[in-house]
Amino acid sequence: MPPQRDELRQAIAQAVALQRDRRYAETETLCRGILRVQPHEPTALQLLGTCLLQRGDYEGAERVLSACMRAQPIPPAAVQAEHGVALHRLGRHAEALAGFARALALQPDDGVVISYQARALAALGRDREALRAYSRAAALLGPQADLMKEQQRLAERVLQTSPTDRRALAARASAFVGQKRWQDAYDGFAALLAQDPSDLEAMTAMVGAGVWLDRPEETLALCDAVLAHRPDDVRLLGNQATAFAQLGAYDKAVAALDAALVLKPYNATLHWNRALYRLVQGQFADAWADFEWRWERSSYLQSLRAFPEEIWDGKTDPAGKTILIHSEQGYGDAIQFARFAPVLAARGARVIIGAHPPLRAVLATIDSVSAVIVNGEEMPEFDLHCPIVSLPARLGITLDSIPSKVPYIRTEAAHMESWSRRLGPQQRPRVGLAWSGNPSHEEDAKRSIQPLLLEPLLALPADFFCLSKDVRIGDPQFMRRLGMRHFGDELTDFAQTAALTTLMDLVISVDTSIAHLAGALARPLWLLIGDPPDWRWMTARHDSPWYPTARLFRQQTRGDWAEVIARVEGELATLIDAGRR
Repeated sequence: MPPQRDELRQAIAQAVALQRDRRYAETETLCRGILRVQPHEPTALQLLGTCLLQRGDYEGAERVLSACMRAQPIPPAAVQAEHGVALHRLGRHAEALAGFARALALQPDDGVVISYQARALAALGRDREALRAYSRAAALLGPQADLMKEQQRLAERVLQTSPTDRRALAARASAFVGQKRWQDAYDGFAALLAQDPSDLEAMTAMVGAGVWLDRPEETLALCDAVLAHRPDDVRLLGNQATAFAQLGAYDKAVAALDAALVLKPYNATLHWNRALYRLVQGQFADAWADFEWRWERSSYLQSLRAFPEEIWDGKTDPAGKTILIHSEQGYGDAIQFARFAPVLAARGARVIIGAHPPLRAVLATIDSVSAVIVNGEEMPEFDLHCPIVSLPARLGITLDSIPSKVPYIRTEAAHMESWSRRLGPQQRPRVGLAWSGNPSHEEDAKRSIQPLLLEPLLALPADFFCLSKDVRIGDPQFMRRLGMRHFGDELTDFAQTAALTTLMDLVISVDTSIAHLAGALARPLWLLIGDPPDWRWMTARHDSPWYPTARLFRQQTRGDWAEVIARVEGELATLIDAGRR
């Protein structure tokens, strides 16, 4: 007995919901049931066609989507597009192109459809048209890796027969940008510029690649050439600022950003970079307002605005209120900025910290922290909340008012006893090392060191320990060969790492969470700083206002870690000799 109209409508709504939840098998079953009753129901036909396309039944998808188009006077763009995809998968590329054209007539800026149009054009050998389509798809969708690889292969196919074809050269260079192959991209745009030295687009693109390659002198020369013709190019001004900062010319970097912000006053990236270039100079009061623009760059921070509780702005009196402090960035940032929790407690607040699980136990040792919660736990009741990295701005911290009393993190006696037994009697000075951080950090290549550079250091008469839980491929063999101890998975959280770190006579670390932990524990810390430095280590100083027990060893030449290690080796040898007397 056929279902009533309301039952059919409910079945279609259920099928739509199932497809939205990607429950394709259930969607397909339900749609087939609907079509047994209403063979020409367009929504069920479209959903079934989508399911068949998703599971690779292109013949079935083409047949069902054709029926869907026949069932409607003007088929929706999505149906036309999916029918085109099915035809393309079946090798019927000319018919697919016609379908994509109909879909784009209804929705001309659909980047996904344009990307399939590019593939169909390439399959038909219409390479230059395909390159234009790939370029337009990338402009709409962003540089997706698969698209960029396809664009690169197609450009290289054109260049095999026409090695000077400018469209193909530009497409290949742009594809390299999309794959973050910066040297290849730089060389590709340089080839375009060699053909036409007045090509401002190629110069501008070379500037972007030059910034990523850390080639500021060349980048600035290109910036000057383009800005002479395009003085209001905001992207170029931003890259010029980055190049100035790479050379340590922070005043010039800020001036370039000032000019860019006149043109685009609400650009969050420009504000953020200006904050960093002021902070690195110790100009905290001028920097914090710009620092808060990171809210516009972070989906996580924006999600905090959905909380019904008030975001603490620094003006509301926190006395008598519970304030939740969110860990926002990496482990090191949480350790560094947790020092402000006692400042809030001194103002009468009850402080709760939300943190990554490995930090729970160690942050719970901070004076006046009432509780530490981690992801997945039930949210406690609170009155106010604030990202931990926003606290300096909210508190109006200046260079002279950084809370620098250490230690503000402590170790548990039980952990200390356990690690003391694990290490055994001390025979020589103990030196803890951390030479690399999170490899996904965008500045990792500038802050991490190849362990082989440490070999001269490890020849000194001391016992060396790797303090990092996770190390990179090849590091375990290096440590075994040189007799360095590494405890790996035994460092189950930062509380365990803190106990091991406390037993070190000296910690030598690059700019990573281990450095922050050692500084917060008031351990003697030799911090290895690249050029340009992260903002918190500022410029020229050999000490740190954040960590009084830290001594900074800076690169004298950008990228030259060997010279830094040589200085550290000499200083450590002197320290060991002094301890023997």
